[in-house]
Amino acid sequence: MNSIPIRTDLPTLEEFYFDALGPRKPMVIRAGSLDRVLEWKTDRWNADYLARRAGSQTVRALHRKDPGGNYQPENTAYEKIMFRQFIDRTLRNPEGTDEWYLNLQSDRILEAPLLQLLGDFRIPDFYCELPLRSINVWIGKSRHSVTTPLHHDFNENLYVIVRGTKRFSLFPPQCVRQLYPRGEVTGIDPVTGMVEYRDLRETFMPHLSQVDIENPDFDKFPAYREVVDQRIDLELHAGDLFYLPACWLHQVHSLSGEHIALSFFGHPPEPEHIDVIMQRRRAVRGDVG
Repeated sequence: MNSIPIRTDLPTLEEFYFDALGPRKPMVIRAGSLDRVLEWKTDRWNADYLARRAGSQTVRALHRKDPGGNYQPENTAYEKIMFRQFIDRTLRNPEGTDEWYLNLQSDRILEAPLLQLLGDFRIPDFYCELPLRSINVWIGKSRHSVTTPLHHDFNENLYVIVRGTKRFSLFPPQCVRQLYPRGEVTGIDPVTGMVEYRDLRETFMPHLSQVDIENPDFDKFPAYREVVDQRIDLELHAGDLFYLPACWLHQVHSLSGEHIALSFFGHPPEPEHIDVIMQRRRAVRGDVG
């Protein structure tokens, strides 16, 4: 069975570069306490605290058009809403809701409500040298498991679980064609794993897989059989850090109940940078080849 080794301590900068960034491999760090290990103050992120610090800010929250449907793009729309209203509809709702989910993503490095929460978290030391694209927050309180469709990003991602449980299903970039993305794949960089598309700007979400990996239609997507055994499943809990290299395909299940996570999106390294890291790795560790 495919698996990812789980660390119980934070990696040094060298360990992160040699064991994850350079080889383009995911890394799981089971920190346990973000307060103790990272000196974060996110343990106080309850509904009252978040509303007091950032409640008057306007955010773009994801709203399901059909509450009984899924979170495919065609069934969702971003709506502007005061953060306090979002909290009332989610975190303050005793039963939770499957209709609202905050997955803050934009071209800005940082925006509300994270701007108002800056003193409560910081970038982990081993990740500090990556050029940062954005810091994102994910907040929900689900009645049932909320699933984001299988896709990949074009960013490095350090995903930190503040509260709740998430289940990830992963595939390496080399499987992308057999997972039938919406766009036409023209190449996969052999060093970085970056996926290239012919119609990146013309196709809506070209990096989104058409395969339902929980109930696959092999008649419609026969090549998926070739990569079924490449699937990696893991469960992450509060206090876990998860590094996911760019273009690794992933499906995320946010289990029922309250869930909060932060993502640190970084620019992917260039092939020549990967070569330098791996050459240095071989020199330091005496690896062959």
